Amino acid sequence: MAAVMKALAPYDPEKIRDAFVSREEAERQLALYAGMSAAERAKLPGMQAGREDVILGGACIAAEAADFCSVPGMIVRDCGLRHALVWEML
Repeated sequence: MAAVMKALAPYDPEKIRDAFVSREEAERQLALYAGMSAAERAKLPGMQAGREDVILGGACIAAEAADFCSVPGMIVRDCGLRHALVWEML
């Protein structure tokens, strides 16, 4: 979502690391993706290949999580949950 927000092509993890995606941006992207086919989403600047089918669900989760937690947004990390779990264990 941060790569799309920044229209980042090609993807560069250094340019999205610690980016802030506001709740409003998550909701904007949710509405954007909901009105597009996967083929249309694939053409968006910053959309990583293979993510066009799952980004709508991810945007829905991000927007709802921010709303549920009453936070203004999220800080982006380019590593996965398993990295966070290992970090926490260490």
